[in-house]
Amino acid sequence: MPVKKKTAEAVEEVTYATVWQKLYHIDMGKHTSKKGGLDYISWSMQWVVLMQHYPQAQVKWLPPTQDPAGGWTVWCEVRIDHLVRRMWLPVTDYKNNCIAKPHGRAMNDTKQRCLVKCIALFGLGMHVYQGKTQPEDLQDDEDGVFEEQEKSSKPVSKRKPTAKAQTKPQPVENKVAETPPPPPPPPQPIDEDDLPEPMGEEEAKNFANFVIQTIEGFTTDENVLIKNWKKNEDDFKRLEIDSKEQYDRVVAAFAKQRKLIKENLKGENDE
Repeated sequence: MPVKKKTAEAVEEVTYATVWQKLYHIDMGKHTSKKGGLDYISWSMQWVVLMQHYPQAQVKWLPPTQDPAGGWTVWCEVRIDHLVRRMWLPVTDYKNNCIAKPHGRAMNDTKQRCLVKCIALFGLGMHVYQGKTQPEDLQDDEDGVFEEQEKSSKPVSKRKPTAKAQTKPQPVENKVAETPPPPPPPPQPIDEDDLPEPMGEEEAKNFANFVIQTIEGFTTDENVLIKNWKKNEDDFKRLEIDSKEQYDRVVAAFAKQRKLIKENLKGENDE
C-alpha cells in the first residue's frame, strides 16, 4: 500500500507520480555551476533541496563492481519511504576514459555524481540532464534522442527539389542493431553513509564567523581572496539556502576585505 506523508496542511500520498510532479518542476538551474564549459549540479545542493521536500529520504552506497576490462563502476540507491531508485556510473578521468586502478578521490567524485543522477530519477534536476550538460549524458544517449533534437532544430530548406537522373536501386542489407550489454547485477546493499543535513542557525553562524575571521586575519592578496571564494562556493550556496542572514555577512566581509586590499595597494603605489 502507498505510504502517506503527513504534513501540517494535508496528507500527501507518496507515490512515484506525486514525487515526480513535485521535484521535476523545481528550478535547479540556479544551483548549477560551470566546469569545463559544462553545467553540473553540486551533490550537496541537490541533497539540500531534496531534504527540504522529503527529509525522510535515505541513500545507500552499494559495493563497486569491476568489469572484465578492469574498469570500475559505483552503485547508488536512494529511497523515499517505499520508493526506490538505483543508478550506476563508471569511474572515469576528466577525458571520460575508464580508470583501471582508481584512487580514492576518483571514486569519491564518481559516487557524488552518481548520487546526483540517482536523485534525478525522482525528477529533481532531470531538466538539466535533458539539456545534455554533462559528458556522461552524451555517452548515455544510446537512443540518439539528443541527436534527433539537434537535427529537428535546424532550418528546413524551402527550395524546390530538382529532377534527378534515375539510378538502379541497390539492395538493402538487413543490419541488426547491436544491443548494448546490460550493466552488471548490483550486489547486496551495505550500511548507508550519513550525508550532511541542512545547517541549523547556530551551525550557520559558526561557519560564517570562521570564514570572516579567516579572510580578515590572513588574506592580504586579492587573488587569494577570489580563489578562497571560488574554492568554497558550494558551501556558500548551501549557506545561502539555510541562512540568508549569515550568507549576507560573509558576502559583506569579502567585499570589505577586497576594498581594504585595494586601498592598501594604492597607498603603497602612491609612496
